[in-house]
Amino acid sequence: MSVPLRLGIGGGVGSCFYILKERKVVQVDDVYEWGSWFERIENRRVGETEILFPDGRFHRRVSTVFIGLMSVHDTLFETMCFDRTRQCLNEFHWATFDEAEKGHAGVVNKFTKNGYTSKDLNSHGLSS
Repeated sequence: MSVPLRLGIGGGVGSCFYILKERKVVQVDDVYEWGSWFERIENRRVGETEILFPDGRFHRRVSTVFIGLMSVHDTLFETMCFDRTRQCLNEFHWATFDEAEKGHAGVVNKFTKNGYTSKDLNSHGLSS
């Protein structure tokens, strides 16, 4: 008989796996169910935006995703800003989908209000 893996943070008993259903966080106990859901980026992406210099050259990529595991920050969403070499320059953490969506927009806004332009790459994501 197979028993679903149930590991908590720090190896304790209890589930630490989460998925999204209609933008709401749902805890799941079965690592296989979580893994099957998690492997599809469209299940997890909240926002992805390319930031361009005024002349159209690439400057940064802002990506916000649901990470599906409780992080060391006790959050389930993160926004990262990457340069053209894909090095992470900034990282922000959010507790809820709404916070993550607003946080992503806020990070993008910081660039666009300073003369940069943005290109939404979220063609398959979860945001409204």
